[in-house]
Amino acid sequence: MHRYAWDGGPVEVAGTLSEGDEVAGFSVVEIPGHAPGQIALWRESDRVALSSDCFYTIDMWGRDSEPHLPLAMYNFDTEQARESIRKLAALEPAAAWPGHAKPLTGDVRLQLERAAEL
Repeated sequence: MHRYAWDGGPVEVAGTLSEGDEVAGFSVVEIPGHAPGQIALWRESDRVALSSDCFYTIDMWGRDSEPHLPLAMYNFDTEQARESIRKLAALEPAAAWPGHAKPLTGDVRLQLERAAEL
């Protein structure tokens, strides 16, 4: 369905990033699974993670939900996506901002670990 509804065609890639590269004060963390080559941006100084689609905090109808993996039909490799959530959790972020909806705060590690098990 996405190929017909959302595909804007090929994009030109100007460059790539790898684990440990620096971007605007953030370090690159590789978190594949939902998509090949997916990354998060991690800032150690305030323990903030910008995690793209590593996890969602909304359901497929746009309603708030507990953090969870993207549905399997949206993942390139769901087990790898689980490992990426665990990798993000191990950083012990103070806040983790997903690509969609609300950020996680509080015990972010525990919330992400639970999400990886669902």
